[in-house]
Amino acid sequence: MSRPLRIEFPNAVYHVMNRGLNLNLIYLGKNDYEVFLSTLEEACRLFQVKVYAYCLMPNHYHLAIRTPSGNLSRFMRHLNGVYTQRFNREHRRDGPLFRGRYKGILVEEDSYLLEVVRYIHNNPVKAKLVDRLNRFNWSSHKAYMGEKVSFEGLDTNFVLEYFSRKRKSAVEHYKRFMVEMPGDEIEKFYSSKKQGSILGHLDFIEKIKDKFISEDPLPNIEINEKVKIRGERVIRKIKKDICRIFKVREADILKGNRGTDNIARQAALALSKEFSGMKLSEIGTLFGYASYRTVGSHCLNFQGKLRSDKSLRKKYNSLRETYRQ
Repeated sequence: MSRPLRIEFPNAVYHVMNRGLNLNLIYLGKNDYEVFLSTLEEACRLFQVKVYAYCLMPNHYHLAIRTPSGNLSRFMRHLNGVYTQRFNREHRRDGPLFRGRYKGILVEEDSYLLEVVRYIHNNPVKAKLVDRLNRFNWSSHKAYMGEKVSFEGLDTNFVLEYFSRKRKSAVEHYKRFMVEMPGDEIEKFYSSKKQGSILGHLDFIEKIKDKFISEDPLPNIEINEKVKIRGERVIRKIKKDICRIFKVREADILKGNRGTDNIARQAALALSKEFSGMKLSEIGTLFGYASYRTVGSHCLNFQGKLRSDKSLRKKYNSLRETYRQ
């Protein structure tokens, strides 16, 4: 199994979650929920982490947190590890409690953090555990409504102040916000089978990719998402280089006419196959092909052209050298 992408830096905001091994229950009674919250509070003190929202479902949990010290992995290792020890001791069991690697989504602040809080708090209703949010005891929703909850380390003010500086007005706005439907972007993000590790505007996502992934001097081939992000960046450069060398527009690379050869497009596909590290199906998507077989076929045909066309071979090999450096 490939490892999930981890992006850590000071003051980052995350939506983190983890599930029980084989979807088993991670809380068997009221005491377990309370032990988890006390462990969470302990971890927050140790690692200076702020919690903006939480929801403890029977077989998984959700947290919205900020890591001022950029130490998400250490915080999560303590939370999951210590709670597992306490759960096992209480229930006289042994072995792992969680499925393993937690999911951590880096979240842009402002409206995206609000959407994450709404998503987290709505989990019990969506799962039909309750018909109204205020009937669920193990989330931070009641704290946002002004009720006292057992977890004292929660910071509701930061989120509520997005609605209003006045507490009463902020709570009223929050109540209305919680019953509104989330936007299409949020629905699409959370319903995707291949959920990304960054949630935010496109410029925020690209900034994070460039700073923390594409330029990372220590690549890890186990992290599929990192390979894909790097590959997309390589392909963007390949398209620009092909346009320059073959004197075509990018639109010409992305379109094909049946029965005619598009040498520039085939060259771009061949370079992408060799240097992007991406699957043929992923490359095909970036070039407008529905099937990986089409990409493979074009690459094979292009190799034949290289063997018979010395000028094309020279041009292509000079490009290849720039990507080997």
